[in-house]
Amino acid sequence: MTGAANPGAELDEGALPGSFEYSAPFPDYTVEGADTFTNIGLIVAGTLLALVVVLGLGRGLKAFSRSRSS
Repeated sequence: MTGAANPGAELDEGALPGSFEYSAPFPDYTVEGADTFTNIGLIVAGTLLALVVVLGLGRGLKAFSRSRSS
């Protein structure tokens, strides 16, 4: 699994129709017009929001499975 890649395993982009392009919506992880503290606050708030949502879903599913098993 950690061995060297086979040279023949490279993706031949000529075999694909069209082209693939991707650009991140916030390539430097900043919001235009916001200062440093605002950007840090947004990242921290987003992380905490994601944590609360995941923990809430976990508790909800746990309670739901308990109510079904009783």
